[in-house]
Amino acid sequence: MKCLITGGLGYIGSNVVVELFEAGLDVIVVDNCSTSTLKSLTDIESIVKRVVPFRKVDIRDEASLANVFSEFNIDFVMHFAGL
Repeated sequence: MKCLITGGLGYIGSNVVVELFEAGLDVIVVDNCSTSTLKSLTDIESIVKRVVPFRKVDIRDEASLANVFSEFNIDFVMHFAGL
């Protein structure tokens, strides 16, 4: 199953991303990096030992978010984007 995590580079989102990977799910992360950094992505990848699909997207940008849904066959969404 593929899960889209919004706000996936924040504190809570990044911990959920790691747990989902460890549970065997495929995870796609979107974050606008307004309160996080790409270092979080590097940290996640070092923990799960794989490349994490990431798109720098503000979820208020409907067109960009629609592109993410078109690109990936997403089964469910977990929303952690705080702003």
